[in-house]
Amino acid sequence: RTLKTAEIIRGKRNIEIIASDQLREINMGSWEGQFHSDIEAYDQEGYYNFWHKPDLYQPQEGESYESLLTRVTNEVEKIIGENENKTILIVTHAGVLKSLMVYFKNMAIKDFWSGPFMKSACLNIIEISGDHRKLVLEGDISHYPKER
Repeated sequence: RTLKTAEIIRGKRNIEIIASDQLREINMGSWEGQFHSDIEAYDQEGYYNFWHKPDLYQPQEGESYESLLTRVTNEVEKIIGENENKTILIVTHAGVLKSLMVYFKNMAIKDFWSGPFMKSACLNIIEISGDHRKLVLEGDISHYPKER
């Protein structure tokens, strides 16, 4: 989905799209492809911690928030280092975007789900100059069509 979204954004412009497995969504292990209600029924504590106490979420399979944050921030720092003084666009998933917000806002994992939810096609802007990082826009959906 993210590659398709990036292609739509690019349109007919001659801009290279670079795919990165390091910016894929959190690995949910045995939860992958299951309904929320089914997961909650057999793993109440894990499900609760995933959404409400991310610092306590420790999956039996899959990826913890700490692992996700490390994977994502290492890749983003690499991208930043390779693109100094350039404008870049990263198209990715909600969990990855929330990880970036935790990182750039210097938040604790326990606050992972605070702030706006990263809805599909929401916009986030971070200005970077040397070691200075400024969050300009977070979870913006002002471009969504107005409800009738």
